[in-house]
Amino acid sequence: DHDASELGYGFFFGFGNARVERSVGSGYAELLWPFVRGVELQTAGRVEHHEAIETTVSPSAGLVVTPSDLAGRSETPAALRDLRIRGQVTRAFRTPSLYEANPSYSTTIGAFDENGIDLYRAVRQFGNPDLGPEKALVVTTGIEWSPIEELALSGDYWNYDYEDKVAAENAVQI
Repeated sequence: DHDASELGYGFFFGFGNARVERSVGSGYAELLWPFVRGVELQTAGRVEHHEAIETTVSPSAGLVVTPSDLAGRSETPAALRDLRIRGQVTRAFRTPSLYEANPSYSTTIGAFDENGIDLYRAVRQFGNPDLGPEKALVVTTGIEWSPIEELALSGDYWNYDYEDKVAAENAVQI
């Protein structure tokens, strides 16, 4: 509000006025490649252009194998007929928000521990117009198994390896 912009509150530093817009264009495509019965390759790609940030591409590839379809259902033990094994690799991204990329600032209150006493101080956070997208290599794998019709089990593993993480520094740690 006006008083905050004029530094009118003793406890706060105030806020910067800002008006921000961003145009975004995007596209997505997905293809399923059923090579042989029991093996499917899933491919996809996403592209986004964020005004004043950059154009980013996110390819993805996944494989699903159903062993009973490969070997033949009659040749597979009954307990393993409904087993599926899957994996996927994706190059993901997240574009900085308008707040994170705007050079203006905002003020929040941070709690600090000073020798066991909670102190509250104003913390001013600035955006950075030079930020690029946060990226990650995402690897997932898992199994799905239904040993009987009334029971379905699944297990998953995933790993995110981030690059250029977009995050404000924690004022308490500073």
